[in-house]
Amino acid sequence: MLRVRELETAELLTKQLPEVQVHSMTLVSGVTDTSDTTLDVDFTSTNQDRINVVDAPMLVPADPAMPQDVRQVAEGMLHKYSTADQWWWGPTRWRGTPVAEASRLVPPPKRGPLGKLVAAILAFSFWLLLGMLGNILFEKGVDVVLWPGEGPSHGDGRGRTARAGEQFRRGDIHPPPRAVCA
Repeated sequence: MLRVRELETAELLTKQLPEVQVHSMTLVSGVTDTSDTTLDVDFTSTNQDRINVVDAPMLVPADPAMPQDVRQVAEGMLHKYSTADQWWWGPTRWRGTPVAEASRLVPPPKRGPLGKLVAAILAFSFWLLLGMLGNILFEKGVDVVLWPGEGPSHGDGRGRTARAGEQFRRGDIHPPPRAVCA
């Protein structure tokens, strides 16, 4: 934050900065209907994204929202800043309101005997399906390409295919994988 005593000094500094282009996108939707009953089309709809570009100054002098000093900024952050370690509580604006208090009084739904039976059947079916999928992959010998993205891997010596469940070492793969920086 840079503060100066006179507005003229601020204007002298800010007018030397280049203008920036601010892009904004506007969604435009429309519909056109027809009264001709012989056509198969009753209406047509359009959706457009329009991009507008506006030149704006990078900084302007005399910002009315300027705090008095850095201490005021730090105190505001101390009171308003919240971490995400308890994100499940929801927005802070609802804390202490009747809506938030009422939601804490509502007990979680209880399952009856039929609900427990259905949940057990679904869980058993899920694990059975996973077991069958594992057997298909490992007993039938599905080809798995090791180190994809390192070039073709079917018979040209630049990679290696393995059967699912086959033991392999990192040195068996040629060429070794490159480090990728994102």
